[in-house]
Amino acid sequence: TDVVLIGLPTAIVGARLYYVFCHWSSYVGDTVWQTLWNWCKIWEGGTAIPGGLLLATFCVWLYARKKKIPFGAMADVCAPGLLIGQCIGRWGNFMNREAHGAVTEAFLKMGLQDAAGVVTYYHPTFLYESVWNLIGFIGLHFFSKKRKFDGEVFLAYVAWYGLGRVWIEGLRTDSLYLFDLTIFGRPVRVSQLLSLVLVIAAFLVLVIAKRRHPHGREALYVTRLAAAQAAETPAPAAEAPTPAAAPAEKAEVPAGPENASPAEEPETPEK
Repeated sequence: TDVVLIGLPTAIVGARLYYVFCHWSSYVGDTVWQTLWNWCKIWEGGTAIPGGLLLATFCVWLYARKKKIPFGAMADVCAPGLLIGQCIGRWGNFMNREAHGAVTEAFLKMGLQDAAGVVTYYHPTFLYESVWNLIGFIGLHFFSKKRKFDGEVFLAYVAWYGLGRVWIEGLRTDSLYLFDLTIFGRPVRVSQLLSLVLVIAAFLVLVIAKRRHPHGREALYVTRLAAAQAAETPAPAAEAPTPAAAPAEKAEVPAGPENASPAEEPETPEK
């Protein structure tokens, strides 16, 4: 619950700041207050997932340090939920008729009708990313059962999502660009470049961590925590054996007419 209360609002703020940074000139007002107000108009649109992930991850890391919980263990729990959330959230782009790719006649295409009634078919990049995230969610579910160190699932999430974003971002027509920076004469897509850097970093950390953590699941935070709690729990005291009950004495039956011995008959004198 604490992670959600921290991660959700900071993700919204980070997503907005990331978008504003990439469209800086569009949000500069005549005064400082007007500029700040322009930044806050989130209802007019303008957010980006990478910025939300970056700021939320940083804030959750600070929270984990304060609570003295390994960040990797906490991030492993959040990673599958992030993928399924992004899988569902991408359908908002479909509702808004946005975040699609270039014109195409491929088998997987999405038709959009303009005001003149003309239908044009585009790459449904929102669908590509939604399916990609769903596959990643299923993969992380099974991968998490075999993780060997804290943070391994989160690193796999970063690598998987980043790899898909590098590919899908290249198909989109509404990408955010890094000012006027170009590489080989082509403008740099911010999210594509950032995703590529994160993929490389995640793979490197995974390889290095695998070599530094050759041990098994006993080193995981949840395993160590369970072992510590088990050691602190006192064992139940053994109950003293109940002494065997002495056999009950046979009650004496009072003499009565029905229990009395028959009286001896007097001897008959011989004649």
